[in-house]
Amino acid sequence: MHSENDPANHSARSLLAGSIQALLDAAETLPQQITQAGDLLVGSLLAEGRIITCGVHHAARSADYLAELLLYGFDKPQPSLPALSLQSETRFLASNQASVVNETEQSASDKENDFGARLVEAQADVFARQIRAFGHAHDTLVIFSQSVSSEQIRRAIHTATDQGMQIILVSDEVWLEATEGLCLVSLNTGKAHLFQEMLSLIVHGLYDRVERSLFGSGLEAG
Repeated sequence: MHSENDPANHSARSLLAGSIQALLDAAETLPQQITQAGDLLVGSLLAEGRIITCGVHHAARSADYLAELLLYGFDKPQPSLPALSLQSETRFLASNQASVVNETEQSASDKENDFGARLVEAQADVFARQIRAFGHAHDTLVIFSQSVSSEQIRRAIHTATDQGMQIILVSDEVWLEATEGLCLVSLNTGKAHLFQEMLSLIVHGLYDRVERSLFGSGLEAG
């Protein structure tokens, strides 16, 4: 057994204390932000729109999770709600780009450089391309990303705006561009692991708001 003064116990206590403090810090502003964002989801669904989600890196799991909850429910049966999680993988795009490069008459080094540039472009456009294909007015795009500085996020937001969609951005940073129809849920944890922990709370909060508004019951608290 580990003693109370064991370094492993101290590390675990520090992590737990950090998580608790992050929750306390968020308790002032997060409930209102979740309610506002949840109302956007409800508005889209009542207008026969869809919820489209996407996430960068580890946050992609939260995008998948929210879409799954809306489609399949959590702890009780419910009608399936139209939700779609966008793919963040670019393997198909990469192989497509590789075929294009290989068909051109270039040196091996030029082909490698050209493929690298095309892959970077494909990665930057991975969400925007899908939003152009699936997004419509009355839909809401929910983005999960610790940072707002990536080209993926910038293009996704701009494309969704062009499509007439509403946008919910869940991030650890502030989106500084004036963007019509964008609702920011800002965490300001400053740490990747705390941001990931908070995402589960936000996903459950958004789902609960939709459930209560549309079906009269949500997740049980406490």
